[in-house]
Amino acid sequence: MKKKDVLVVTYNITLWHHLRDLAVRYQEPGKTINKHITWLHFHQWCKQLICVEAGLVDKYNMLWRGRSDIDAILETEMVNLVNEALNLLGETVSKYDAILVDEGQDYNPYWWKTLGRVLKSNGEMLLFADKTQDMYERAKNWTEDGMKDVIKGVGFRGPWHILDIGCPLL
Repeated sequence: MKKKDVLVVTYNITLWHHLRDLAVRYQEPGKTINKHITWLHFHQWCKQLICVEAGLVDKYNMLWRGRSDIDAILETEMVNLVNEALNLLGETVSKYDAILVDEGQDYNPYWWKTLGRVLKSNGEMLLFADKTQDMYERAKNWTEDGMKDVIKGVGFRGPWHILDIGCPLL
């Protein structure tokens, strides 16, 4: 059976380290869980896997030179550069069977759509969100009405699934 390649993307820089450590701790004996899982935070994915892979490091660095409007860079300009990189890479870009997005309430829907470009055909993307931790006030973008206004074609189908019980982190 072929192993599936998985991308786990978080918004928080340190969260993916914690999730990876939990996954390693609970793996099956004799199996290496991290061999087929890539763990990154979103902006790290943008820089390392796309801009470096596409050879657009200079353009990436130019985004930051002499700039103080970090929000504009992180919200749109970086994603525009990532999409340019994806266009350059075409079919040679690294693709995944599954993409898991944690802290989805902090994501910009354009980021979601850009991540979807590296999903293999018949792959699956999952968005995990907690609207009670909506620090950036973006959760409204993930409602039925919000997505209609913000971006079309993000690939959701079926109703939202809600976890109505908490799960303590170990």
